Amino acid sequence: MTAGGQPDISGLKLRSSAAYKEWFEGLGATNVMMAPAETFSAFERRIVDGLAIAAINFGDLGITPFIKARIDPQVWQIDTLIIMNADEFDSLPPEARKIIEDAAIRREAETVDTFTAMVATEDAAQAAAGVEVVALEGAAAQAYHDLAHGVVWNRLEKAAPENAATLRAALTDDQAAGQ
Repeated sequence: MTAGGQPDISGLKLRSSAAYKEWFEGLGATNVMMAPAETFSAFERRIVDGLAIAAINFGDLGITPFIKARIDPQVWQIDTLIIMNADEFDSLPPEARKIIEDAAIRREAETVDTFTAMVATEDAAQAAAGVEVVALEGAAAQAYHDLAHGVVWNRLEKAAPENAATLRAALTDDQAAGQ
């Protein structure tokens, strides 16, 4: 651990993608950019030391034998999206829009329950395989979370500065949202 209570992963080579690049750099790790399908071989050949991955996809890659520890808390989540053209949706009769809206609300609740169960299954499999959980707490956990989320907000502010503050205020209870 660093003096600030953050995990010391400086010098580790982590399987990465654009989503993780700045976050890993902020933690001092080296990015090894590759497609998910290449991850198992990268571990097998010792090209990477670790990775960040959605909690529900961990077992799918077959890499559990290579993993010795994981860092908690989880900082991001997977979102399942239902996308429809706005003009087409608006052109539907109100009854049809209501059916779609109600189905989306039900599916969102079901997805939360499904993902929660999947994470519990993955956690149990990791524990059975002897994967150590390095659980950050208090200020260290908050700093870890803030670094990961700050990367996302900074990216949005660069891409869409005219919308970033409004979107952040709508999606978070962060006091810094208006700054």
